[in-house]
Amino acid sequence: MIRIDENEPVPCPGVCDRAGAPVWCGPCKKLARASLNDIDRLVIWLEQEADGFASRSPGSYAVGGGSEERSPSPTVDLLDSVYTDLTRFEAAWRREQGYSPTRRISVGRTAFDRAVTIAFLQKNLTSIMLVPAMNKHLWKIMRWRGVLKQLAHAQQEPVERPGRCPRCHLVNVLYSDQIMNIIRCRSCPLDMTEEEYEDEVLRTADSSVIAESRRGKGLPA
Repeated sequence: MIRIDENEPVPCPGVCDRAGAPVWCGPCKKLARASLNDIDRLVIWLEQEADGFASRSPGSYAVGGGSEERSPSPTVDLLDSVYTDLTRFEAAWRREQGYSPTRRISVGRTAFDRAVTIAFLQKNLTSIMLVPAMNKHLWKIMRWRGVLKQLAHAQQEPVERPGRCPRCHLVNVLYSDQIMNIIRCRSCPLDMTEEEYEDEVLRTADSSVIAESRRGKGLPA
């Protein structure tokens, strides 16, 4: 079981030190915005994959403790927790700013309500980062992104892509991440769009490289 500590800062991908201060460097801000964007995409994908009848496994993801009624699927429980934390984040910021509370409920997985909540947080994110009291809410959402990515990638079947990685220059290491709609490399931290794959791999590749890659994947050269 994974527990998310909302008071534990998410490691900074840049050079800043956020401990005790509302300091967010450029990479931090980029990661925070990406977390909100990715969560909606990941939840949609996981909702489509959830069968609604699987029993809770020993490695189920959860936040907090205590006993609660369980749904037929651990994935459903997890997605409900994500939505609850998103709406709590929104409610905390509304209280901070003296805004009227939202009428949306704090549990459930309605796609429209989730999208509205995420859009609200994205719109106010620059101001949110200036208020130390909001850090714990943002850290929690950023950690949820990691949990959802881990779960989603464990369930998807990667689609192999022919060609040589433009970063590590190895063949037979590229694949499509169907959840995030990007091309990844198994050997290095490369991420690229389909357009970049076309330009940097296929158009610049020697035909023998593509043939070798396709043969290695059991595809006709």
